[in-house]
Amino acid sequence: VMTNQEAVDAIRNIKDAQTAAKRLTEEAVSRKSKDDISCIVVRFH
Repeated sequence: VMTNQEAVDAIRNIKDAQTAAKRLTEEAVSRKSKDDISCIVVRFH
């Protein structure tokens, strides 16, 4: 549904991992994903 870079760009400025995961799943739904949607956010510093 989205590339790795698109995912990074979409949540780059979101500090909270749960909020970031919600944002990514909402984006997948808005892009009409035809599959089950799962999301794990891992922060690297």
